[in-house]
Amino acid sequence: KQEMQTRTRLLFVAAFSLLIVCWLTSVFSHVSEPANSAVEMANDLRQLTRAYVEAFTTKNLEAVSSLLAEDSHLADPGVNVKGKEAVLKAVNDIFDKFGAIEFVAHDIIVDLEKKVTVIDFNLKLAGKTPDDKDTLLVGVDIIQWRDNKIVYLNAFVNEGVRSSRL
Repeated sequence: KQEMQTRTRLLFVAAFSLLIVCWLTSVFSHVSEPANSAVEMANDLRQLTRAYVEAFTTKNLEAVSSLLAEDSHLADPGVNVKGKEAVLKAVNDIFDKFGAIEFVAHDIIVDLEKKVTVIDFNLKLAGKTPDDKDTLLVGVDIIQWRDNKIVYLNAFVNEGVRSSRL
């Protein structure tokens, strides 16, 4: 009889322990889900930003277009335009003005709360002819995203600043 009571107690303790482990697992899995989704969201924004850098480097206007919202806004030195078509025209003007483009993103910082990425970059714009001088821009792009589209792009640059990182 005593052995039966001991087994019953052990079964009860084991079942209760299992219940606690299951409960703790469910509590902590809910706590880690937002962290995992935040990491995924940051990676998604980082990947979209890299896609923008690649599209700009390869002068792929179609790829740039696919990343722009209809109400996008571009604020660049000497350019301040609103609307997807106006932004595409401004970007295409840059593509037409220069030869090869080398856009090097040294760092991409993500602000998930504001859905903003910041690119620390060097941008080398080759002249179209051998007589044209190359232009080196060192700066920061600030991009605001909505539904995986660029709604605002603001570039801050220091023309002619040399960097050993390029």
